[in-house]
Amino acid sequence: MNPSKLNLVIQTHPTTNTPNKVKPLEVSAEAGVEAHQSVAFSFWRAWMWWLPPAFIALALVLYFIDPFIGDWDGMDYTMLSLAGYPSSMALGRSLFIFGNHALFVVAHALFRVQPENAYLIFKYAVVVQAPLAAVACWVLAKNLTRSFYTATVAALLLVFSPVFVLYGRTGDDRCFLQSSY
Repeated sequence: MNPSKLNLVIQTHPTTNTPNKVKPLEVSAEAGVEAHQSVAFSFWRAWMWWLPPAFIALALVLYFIDPFIGDWDGMDYTMLSLAGYPSSMALGRSLFIFGNHALFVVAHALFRVQPENAYLIFKYAVVVQAPLAAVACWVLAKNLTRSFYTATVAALLLVFSPVFVLYGRTGDDRCFLQSSY
């Protein structure tokens, strides 16, 4: 093979002006703490942006709340939660059953809630999650876009979505958490 053709195929790597040794970035521990505090402080200073979607979420869920055990499997779900017995259904249902079981044990010990009213504990635990999900959506959108307006619109879109209100009002935390993320 001709040497000139071989040089066209085999070329050396192009050089750059990057030095061989790069100095590591020196950051003090105090700077990390200050950055963390400023992020937390900016969240609390931005309350006027994330608090209205949280209140609207709570108001909508309370307005449309279902007075009964809401879903087709609600009775089975409540009975398994009371007993702390795992379900044969998949998709993380056992996580919610054991979480609700722990919630019932605590509520029963503190407030003497009887098993026939346990579904109310599970239902209102989901109601409490509604504004928290709206705030979590706001924080996520704020971190992604760095815009208060965009974050608030994203939280309001979640809050006014029918799926969010539907699962928030029935007290079905399995579907509620899946719909909010």
